Amino acid sequence: MPQQQSGQTQSFTDKDRLQDMLSSEKSLAGNWSITASEMVQQELFQDSIQFLNETHNAQRQLFQIMSQKGWYKTDQVDPRQISQVASQFSQNQA
Repeated sequence: MPQQQSGQTQSFTDKDRLQDMLSSEKSLAGNWSITASEMVQQELFQDSIQFLNETHNAQRQLFQIMSQKGWYKTDQVDPRQISQVASQFSQNQA
């Protein structure tokens, strides 16, 4: 929704729109995950999983677009750190 400051209307930027869309997809993914996990009928469970997968795909596409434009920054992680965390996780599971 445009905001008004000093009598001027400010429009959402493309970045604002994509951030809003990504946030919505993240919320939808969480809701579809809960829905699927609590579905009793197999056919409805499969439908819920399909919607969840479609939501994840849309979320991934939005993330990639934002990342390519430099609007979603992630930290670069050293492969050794990944191995250490995976090892710790494996030890905690035992």
